[in-house]
Amino acid sequence: MSGRASIRQLTTAAVCLAVCLRSFPSLNFTASGGKQTPLSIVRERTGRSISVSVDRTVFQDNLTANEKQLTTFLAQAGRNGDWAQVSRLWGKYSGTAVAVHHSAMQAAFHCARYEDAACIYNKLRNLPGFTPNPITSHRGMKIFGKLGRRAEVAALWSEAVENNLTTHLVVGARINAAASMGDILGAAEGLDFMIVHDLEPNISHLP
Repeated sequence: MSGRASIRQLTTAAVCLAVCLRSFPSLNFTASGGKQTPLSIVRERTGRSISVSVDRTVFQDNLTANEKQLTTFLAQAGRNGDWAQVSRLWGKYSGTAVAVHHSAMQAAFHCARYEDAACIYNKLRNLPGFTPNPITSHRGMKIFGKLGRRAEVAALWSEAVENNLTTHLVVGARINAAASMGDILGAAEGLDFMIVHDLEPNISHLP
């Protein structure tokens, strides 16, 4: 068996396991000490790990001092799961900085406010002169995956492929979104893309 075939089989098994766990949310994980952790808590902790540090250097060059401060405050409120604070900060913003929208989307996602995150995503996409980019694609697929919106995930994936936006993070988000939705074929498509393009599969992409 070739190395690539082995990797594909192992990662496909991980994808299938994630889909099964998604389909049966009552299942629990048992820690070494015997204490069971509900799957919903495991997924919540994992969901908080989607942060993409690339925002620290991309889209921030043209931010004002206040916007840079706002992205920091949004990120902190999101990590704390403080939706009231996120909503308050975002509600006061009327600018068009892409990085601020990314931070607000991420904060809403961390607070498990996926519909609100989708609204922020749609607002960003409607900004004049918006250009598709890997960060928006990554976060959009994660959000719509949580909402079970297969059409939006598929459209974002097609756009990413057509515009050469398929970074490791974007392809990982495609796999993650598919697993969140129980879409084994979609997850396999993302996995195949990773293998064909020499992007090392990683089960941390799973929800």
